Amino acid sequence: MTGSAALTVGGYAWARRGFQWDTRDRSNYRMSMYSVNSSIESMISASSVSLADKQKLRAMKARLASSHPPTPNDLATMTGDEPDPTGRGRANGLGARLMLGTNWHRILLLRSP
Repeated sequence: MTGSAALTVGGYAWARRGFQWDTRDRSNYRMSMYSVNSSIESMISASSVSLADKQKLRAMKARLASSHPPTPNDLATMTGDEPDPTGRGRANGLGARLMLGTNWHRILLLRSP
């Protein structure tokens, strides 16, 4: 199953449901990484984000550029000082804020029973 995660909560919601980066089309994959990296940069430059969270974001950005990038769920479940922007009181406010509003191409591999 494939698609594009976008809109306000899509980038976060699909990541939490186990969708992965769709790497079959390099152009789409680059656009996905651009969207996530833009979100990271925006958060790093925000005065409201703690220094500790900025360090975590910088580390995750470096991992995104590696040959074994984190999964979308790894990003969505990042914890830190950031409060939960969904208002549900979850501990993963940093990851939720990072992935909310991102636009990335996704794939979910279905397993045979």
